[in-house]
Amino acid sequence: ALVLVDELCPPAEQAFGPETIDGSVEKVDDVALVLRRVQEALCTVGFFGSGKVVWLRDAIFFGDLVRLGNEEVKPRLAALLAELKKGLLLVISTSALDRRSAFYKASVDLARRQEFNVPEKAKEADASARDFCAAELERRGLRARGGALESFINRCGNDRRQNLNEIEKLDLYLGERREFTVDDVQAIVSSARELPMWDLLDDFGARDLGRTLTTLRQLLFQKEAPIGLLIGL
Repeated sequence: ALVLVDELCPPAEQAFGPETIDGSVEKVDDVALVLRRVQEALCTVGFFGSGKVVWLRDAIFFGDLVRLGNEEVKPRLAALLAELKKGLLLVISTSALDRRSAFYKASVDLARRQEFNVPEKAKEADASARDFCAAELERRGLRARGGALESFINRCGNDRRQNLNEIEKLDLYLGERREFTVDDVQAIVSSARELPMWDLLDDFGARDLGRTLTTLRQLLFQKEAPIGLLIGL
């Protein structure tokens, strides 16, 4: 969203051009108030004739049909759409969006949309994260050996920000080395997701005492039943 705001209103004009409104509200009264502020901001001419860009940031209420259908909110959304049809510049960023909403359907022909969705199914989300991480590793000139990339995804999950943070750590850890192994991943990448029980079986079967104990501690922290782990072994 920051990149888009800079594109619509160059940094040289940002002393007077853009106006940011926080949309991270949940109460219906607050949603209606935020939408009124957005409309007022759009209708206010920028200082010294500078281009006016309004950024509605973190507008999480766009993911809730109940709030969007409220009698106080609906007329505010209709008024906002009327202003947008005049060609006024509004940037909306949100982590929640219900495509069934009337506002979304009405804005399809008006808006330029950029969506960064993670698939809902875990397997598809991991595959998407694997492609994302592979591209970022290649950009940094890093190469995974053996099952290092799979181990990386298994440890840090499929959250994009977490992926980038852990790749940054791995890059700094490797130094001049450009290849990394499963051991490197185990040494430096933080475990941000629950481990499956079979990781313990693999480590135990490989007779790696240190890794077995580390995995066991994580599984016990996850409240796995000790008797179940014992039966698995």
